[in-house]
Amino acid sequence: MNLILVSIVATLAAPQGPQWMDNYGQALQTARAARKPLLVVLDTAPPSDERVRSAAHRAADPLLRPYVLCRIDVSTPYGKKMAAAFQAKSFPYTAVIDNTGSVILARRQGVLTEAAWNNLLITYQSGQRRSVSPPMISFPQQCFT
Repeated sequence: MNLILVSIVATLAAPQGPQWMDNYGQALQTARAARKPLLVVLDTAPPSDERVRSAAHRAADPLLRPYVLCRIDVSTPYGKKMAAAFQAKSFPYTAVIDNTGSVILARRQGVLTEAAWNNLLITYQSGQRRSVSPPMISFPQQCFT
């Protein structure tokens, strides 16, 4: 009996892993309300990308914490509609939506290397659009003497 109680307490005390939503509309609404970027992964069930599969079960991955997470199974009718909406042609398909929920900051198709996955998560964790400075234009020096 004590062993069962200890097991239950340990399970409840264990850190919760990232929570992946499966409805894009709800995830987008949550991201907008929290002013957090939205990480969307369109994939088959089970996920073909081991990082998505393991991140869904691993204790709070620090690179995923800044994001609202949404994983959609593209083998379902709803998933097929979402794949068409994102114009995804190959899977897994990963997108990062800005913290206002209005701009896709990044799109990646296919399995990402661990370095590419980590880089994507780090680069867009603020959810803000990166400003791009206009190119410097040099004008020829004119001499008016």
